[in-house]
Amino acid sequence: MKKTLFLLCLFFLACSDKSEPIVEEINKVPPELIGKWKIVEIYETDGGSLPSWRTYNSGNEYHVWFKFNNKYEKSGGALTCLTGNYTILDNNYLRYNSVCGGEQEVYIELLKKDSLIIDLKIFEAHKLRYIKISSEGE
Repeated sequence: MKKTLFLLCLFFLACSDKSEPIVEEINKVPPELIGKWKIVEIYETDGGSLPSWRTYNSGNEYHVWFKFNNKYEKSGGALTCLTGNYTILDNNYLRYNSVCGGEQEVYIELLKKDSLIIDLKIFEAHKLRYIKISSEGE
């Protein structure tokens, strides 16, 4: 009897509807990240002195726009490489994947409703302090 019940269970499992969509793990983006961000300070060194924060004003309306659909848009830079996808990794890293095929990982040091600090994790100290100028997620 146990053998028959076991075989029946296997039969029903084998005959399950395969047309159901496979549920993928959705990239969990903190809601605070969504919106347009502008760089206001840069933390860096000239190579001979201790790193420090300095005011930055590029004149751009914003520098990066994180959208709801895991897409980003940057202002400035190479015209063909201003857009792409982003992913938030478990270790507070943010991965940019450019439409040009490039990939960059940066560390999210601080994320609040209206403040973001990104550490570029390069040889010398180099961080970017952003303020949120819009919560628009498109």
